[in-house]
Amino acid sequence: MAQILLCEDDKLIARIIGKILDNQKHQIKIVSNGTEAIEELKKDHYDLVITDMIMPGFSGLDVVRFIRRQLRSRCPILLMSGLSDKEFIRKAKKVGTTDFISKPVNIDILKRKVAHLISYSEEIEI
Repeated sequence: MAQILLCEDDKLIARIIGKILDNQKHQIKIVSNGTEAIEELKKDHYDLVITDMIMPGFSGLDVVRFIRRQLRSRCPILLMSGLSDKEFIRKAKKVGTTDFISKPVNIDILKRKVAHLISYSEEIEI
């Protein structure tokens, strides 16, 4: 069972993804913007962060930068976005995103990516 932070400003999407991950026996904390994500990351440890790219306040890339630069964490980060051109993905990887998933999110792909990133998280903690 992994502890996952989900940062998504669309309440319906957050509820659906949260339910899917909860059904897989993960502990899910849902926040609705980058500012809340950063505050939560200061308080608690997460095995995986899933964040939307475009949100009010801090963007998904701002959250990634905070995790990598301020917390100096190697926690896996899955970035979700409707932007999926190669230049954007390259930029996201450059700032420290571990993986990327396009919106609308395919549930089977999400489950596979989460399972892979959770196993990666367990490896880096050893």
